[in-house]
Amino acid sequence: MAEYGTFSGEPSQHPVPRSKAPWKSLKAESYSLFLSVKNLPKGTHDELEKAWDNEEMGKFAGGLGAVIIVRYSETPVGPYDEIMFVPGNFTVPNDGTTPKIPKKALRISRIYVSQRTTTYNGRLNWNIPKHLARFNFSAPPTPQGQAPPQSLTIQVFPPGTKDGDGVAPFFACTIKPWQWFPALPVNTKYIPMSLTLAQPPIPEPAGHKAAAKAAIEGPKVDEYDLDPEKSLAPQHYHIILPLSGITSAPRMSNEPKGSTPGPLSQQNNLTRVNTYPQAEFTIPPSDTLAPCPSAPTPTADALASPRSKESRQNSTATGYEKEHRPRDEESRSITSTTHTEVTYPEGGLGAWSVVLGSFLGLIASLGMMNTVGIYHAYIAEHYLQDYSESTISWIFSMYVFLSFFCGLQIGPIFDAHGPRLLVLVGSILLCLSNFLLGLCTLYWHFFLVFGVLGGLGTSLIFTPAFAAVSHFFHQKRGNATGVAAAGGSLGGVIFPLALEKLFPAVGFPWATRIIGFITLFCCIGACVLIRSRLPPKVGQSVWPDFRIFSNKSYFLLTVGIFMMEWALFIPITYLTTFAVSTGAFSPSFSYQLLAIFNAGSCFGRWVPGLLADRLGRFNSMIGALAVCSATSLVFWLPASLLTPTTASAAMAIKGLSIVYAVLFGFASGSNISLTPVCVGQLCDTNVYGRYYATCYTVVSFSTLTGIPIAGAIIQTTGGHYWGVVIWTAVCYIVASLCFVWSRALQVGWRLGVKF
Repeated sequence: MAEYGTFSGEPSQHPVPRSKAPWKSLKAESYSLFLSVKNLPKGTHDELEKAWDNEEMGKFAGGLGAVIIVRYSETPVGPYDEIMFVPGNFTVPNDGTTPKIPKKALRISRIYVSQRTTTYNGRLNWNIPKHLARFNFSAPPTPQGQAPPQSLTIQVFPPGTKDGDGVAPFFACTIKPWQWFPALPVNTKYIPMSLTLAQPPIPEPAGHKAAAKAAIEGPKVDEYDLDPEKSLAPQHYHIILPLSGITSAPRMSNEPKGSTPGPLSQQNNLTRVNTYPQAEFTIPPSDTLAPCPSAPTPTADALASPRSKESRQNSTATGYEKEHRPRDEESRSITSTTHTEVTYPEGGLGAWSVVLGSFLGLIASLGMMNTVGIYHAYIAEHYLQDYSESTISWIFSMYVFLSFFCGLQIGPIFDAHGPRLLVLVGSILLCLSNFLLGLCTLYWHFFLVFGVLGGLGTSLIFTPAFAAVSHFFHQKRGNATGVAAAGGSLGGVIFPLALEKLFPAVGFPWATRIIGFITLFCCIGACVLIRSRLPPKVGQSVWPDFRIFSNKSYFLLTVGIFMMEWALFIPITYLTTFAVSTGAFSPSFSYQLLAIFNAGSCFGRWVPGLLADRLGRFNSMIGALAVCSATSLVFWLPASLLTPTTASAAMAIKGLSIVYAVLFGFASGSNISLTPVCVGQLCDTNVYGRYYATCYTVVSFSTLTGIPIAGAIIQTTGGHYWGVVIWTAVCYIVASLCFVWSRALQVGWRLGVKF
């Protein structure tokens, strides 16, 4: 053929692009469909691989095989799609001189690709027989760090076909995630099986040298260092490709079962070993460089479909390559609609009404969370005097834990169905907790009513309250979230001051009921005003996606939030009991100290959010964390070391404690308001609920253990608080370092960058 080796419809002077091995870095999305067959079906080997079908080249040995679909986004020859058939293990010839060669190894029996260029380079570089095909995916590739689609249909057609021409795909499958099993990142080096790939040589066809000259012609020969007199593929080598060490994404269910989707980066590390004999086989040149299945092919579940002799003859006789081979861009098709850019109102009555609803909801939910210190001090003194400090702390740690841990379901449910039902159920539970709390007298009463029921109600309100704001603001998200989060601090001011007056006036039962009525009023406003802007996603999985931790910046952010929450609830819980234990404060002023803390936090949740939109969310958060650690060491630590033996010492303790409550309250206010914004900076809005929930599913365990650890430290130090102060400062220092590192992975180490 005159144009043998050139692209269909292109001038003959255009040579085949040559990209020599090794291809050092590839980025792709991979799906593995595992299988096991006892015997190879007929037609597994096409003419190009027919010489492999004998015991001299290795005998089929069974074992676990796979069909692997790869969507390359970055390669030296550009993006393309690929499907590989690995039926299982084959024996590997070895004369005993090469001990590292395994007795049997996996072998690729057939590869189809969407791009012509890679068929040549695959054979030249790696001795792997690649064939051309047309691919059709129902969804675009998944961006790194995001969840895959809820259903992905993959079809592979013969080349030259088009949608609607009646030609059936020779491979098709639908992949779906397991709805009720969270997916985790996996490194293939931990898979308990050999992942060595051994490929025998491609047979040398007649007309091979002429084909090489036509494919790589003119001055390109010297540039590519390819002697056209040599074989197009290395005939005396097989290739060992270690597949271990490739980090892939989580398993997925599918039809058939099993897959490994997600972005991955792969480093090629090839070793050529001369153990296979030379393969020689004579076939027409046109089938040498671009063999392809005829249209239509038999069944979709066969490993490879044999082509009839008639179709091969017609392919050569009619110039099939020239007339019917698809262009590269036509071989990679996506039937789903493209994503459009999301816009945000950034204000207006509707948007700010959602902020108001979130503000009211957070008064009720986070206001209760910011008042745990008051309940802790009163219950420990009047109801649970016979219990140790660490035992009592489990009531409040369970409350905080459930408030965050229930995001495991709540965040994804918000993405799938919106906030209204969540906020309604949370309001009922939280109000019920407040009304029942006055009836509690025993440890298990408080644990169930406050710890469990109150924690569930708080989580159902505050998670949607934060997430809903992100649907209406992007550029001003920090400010809007800060305004909403200030409701939690305002509740933390109202509730302690109210309880201080109500406890001696009406007693504990009616004091908690009055707080319940205040909570009910706020929850009604939240139920009416909180809404989402984006339509609910029907069929969205309600489980978090732990694969997003493969994003290093997001992983470090989560670790930083974990350490921050470990420290945050120590002052919130123990500041009142610390004030009482010093003897420098009256009981009433000890309660007021927590209100002072929350008053500072009220401004701390709004002002840093306003600054975050101008200076950067991560930048503001890092500064706030640094202030939290510094104030703990500079003010709270000296106050915990002093004893009120004199009036001046007592005054110093009061002064240091009040200054600490104001400054730490202000700095720590952003711990609540800016964390949702920082999480949102690393993901798209339509998956924000899943990212936020996944983060706080992990972070919740710090809230479960943080308060009991602090109680144990206080007991270990003989009732003194200096140990727990140092622990608080250390946690904040580690948190700030994690935020700095996470930021650096996004924008580098430059200080002046807004991020």
